[in-house]
Amino acid sequence: GLGISAEPLFRSSYIPTYADKLVRIAHSNGVKVVLEPFGSDVLRVSNEKKRHLRAAFAEVDAVVGRKQSNVLREIREEYGVSPHKIFEQREALGGVIRLKNSRGKLSRKEMHELIGIPNSDFNIVCGYSGRESHRHRTIIDALIKVKDVLPQGYQILFPMTYGAGNHHEIIINYASQLKALCDEAGLNTIFMTDFKTYEQMAYLHLITDLFIEIQPTDNGNAFMIEALYAQNQIVTGRWLNYQRFEQFGEPYYLIDKPEDLADKLRDIFTDKVEKAKVPQELVDFFDVPDGYDRSAFWVNLFETI
Repeated sequence: GLGISAEPLFRSSYIPTYADKLVRIAHSNGVKVVLEPFGSDVLRVSNEKKRHLRAAFAEVDAVVGRKQSNVLREIREEYGVSPHKIFEQREALGGVIRLKNSRGKLSRKEMHELIGIPNSDFNIVCGYSGRESHRHRTIIDALIKVKDVLPQGYQILFPMTYGAGNHHEIIINYASQLKALCDEAGLNTIFMTDFKTYEQMAYLHLITDLFIEIQPTDNGNAFMIEALYAQNQIVTGRWLNYQRFEQFGEPYYLIDKPEDLADKLRDIFTDKVEKAKVPQELVDFFDVPDGYDRSAFWVNLFETI
């Protein structure tokens, strides 16, 4: 997002290509600017946008990011942001708080019922939205190849509602296409295209037995953080370079390229690899202490700049 502070604070859901012009306009009016980029703002952008972003970052008063995130590493290495401009914010996800409050309260069967899906002995969750960047077709192809070793009583879940908004009809059509592929192959799948509450999403993490996430790039999405906090088994790509997730050891199964997914799944389902374990230190890293005050971070930032 883009924050401009004089006294007013302007927040945008993304950093536009013309951010450098906005920074110049703000400074010409005595207004200070804070940039808080999302992964999509800086990780997958054209060279033209990078040129504008470098100019914006060169002039901006502060940049906010999550500790050890891919975004902060990218703005240091690719965009040349000076360390004194960077303010690291700890993760304080509402989803983590809901997981913390939900764990151990309901049975597995009750959580299935509250989500609105059949009870299952083994849930495989694929991606977390209806965007094609989640490589659903690649995941489906891999699952078809290992159909003979899928766990007894499995079901494959595709959460498709995150970020749907005005694109919901497109997502419904996309889900229908994927469902046809799965039905033809005889896979037991559920495409979750109806809105889910925050509580239902917490229950989804708590009943997940394997989460597959193989996007081309990512800053470290909230769904993944929640999955790690829930200590799910996870398969993801080494190319995502999740350094902050791996600071206490690899907490998931890694593949070197998307085409390796089927082989990795076969190894997992036939116990050919040691079970991945999320270190307690990483769970503690993402934990939100009782009474944590997010506003204190912003007070300190604006007093500093």
